This record gives sequence, C-alpha cells and structure tokens, in this order.
Amino acid sequence: GVPLLPGIGSRMQEKQYSPSLLSFFIYNPKFGPREGEEEKKILFYHPSEVEKNEKIRNVGLCEAIVQFTRYGWRTVGILCQQYNHIAFG
Repeated sequence: GVPLLPGIGSRMQEKQYSPSLLSFFIYNPKFGPREGEEEKKILFYHPSEVEKNEKIRNVGLCEAIVQFTRYGWRTVGILCQQYNHIAFG
C-alpha cells in the first residue's frame, strides 16, 4: 500500500527505483597496510572511471564493516546508506 503521513491522513507519493549496480570491487586488506597505500588493496574496481578517492573511500567503508562484523554479527549483513545498499558476506 501507499504509506500515509502520520497525523495527516493524506497519501504520500511513493517513488519507484529500479535496482542498479553502482560499483563492484575486489580488495585484499593485506595489501597497502600503511596510510597512503590504500589504493594497493584494490585488485579490481568497476567501473574503472571512478575517482581514486571514491574507490578508496568505498573499500575503506567495506573494510570497516567487515571488521565490525567480526566482533559481533555472525551472519550475512546488509547496510543501507541513504539510497545505497551494501551487501557483504
């Protein structure tokens, strides 16, 4: 159904988005362990035209999520960031 705004009773317009792959990458956290060497961790990144800093930021976020899950969750997790979904396992 269409969600209602609380207390107003009117219907809110719901936007529909098709799923799309924004990026796909493979990294090895053992490569480039020192600050300033982060790009060495990236073995593959698609699309390749993405700026270096964005690649490093995305890989760093995934590294942080993986580290966090090692000390708590024991299942596959999905993290939602505004409109982006990051799946890892």
